[in-house]
This record gives sequence, structure tokens and C-alpha cells, in this order.
Amino acid sequence: MHWGWALLAVLLTAHCRWPVRIAFLAYALAIAGSTLALGEHYLVDLIASFPVMLAIVAVCVESVSWRSVERRWAAFGGLGMYVAWSLMLRPSIAKILAEIPAVMPGWCVLSVAASVFLYGG
Repeated sequence: MHWGWALLAVLLTAHCRWPVRIAFLAYALAIAGSTLALGEHYLVDLIASFPVMLAIVAVCVESVSWRSVERRWAAFGGLGMYVAWSLMLRPSIAKILAEIPAVMPGWCVLSVAASVFLYGG
């Protein structure tokens, strides 16, 4: 979750001035690059953190009521995608999915796109 927490820091600076946002974005990119370069994480780990952060933000935000459909979609959508990632990365399932070339790349794109969409929703 190195990248996930750095990504959360970027999200928390959304209402700050641009130098602060750029500094935290640079920090997040440095974290992403270093964890990949040092072999601490695979790219898929960074991608899978998007729905996790979506769920955390949706659960922790205080300015939006739980009656809001968007908040529930974000919270449960992020949680659902996290559960899907957890299952798909189990060795027995990952081995099966590796034989179907478009599944993992498609799921990577879909989970990031859905996370960004639900965050903005």
C-alpha cells in the first residue's frame, strides 16, 4: 500500500494550491517508481490499490451522507473490486487467468477506470 497511501495524500490535496498538489503528486510518483524499481511491488499491486483507496475515501468522507447513492456506490464498488482483486491474485486462480490473455489487462483498465469514475461520481 505504499502507492495507495501516497495516492491518498494526492487526493487529500485536491483543494490545496497547485504547488502543494504538484509536490504530493511528485511524491506519489516517486513512491510508485521506487517500489517498482526496488522490486517491493509489481505494477499490478499499484493498480489494485485504486479501488482500495476509493473505498477508504468513501468510508471516511464526512461531507457526504451515507444516504447518497454515489457514496454507497464508491464504498461498495471499491470494496467489491478489492475482493475481486484478492480472488484473482490467488495463485490457483491467477494461473487459470494467465492463460486467457485479455482478462488481467482488461481488469486492470476496468478497475482503475471504475475507481476514477466512482470517485468523481
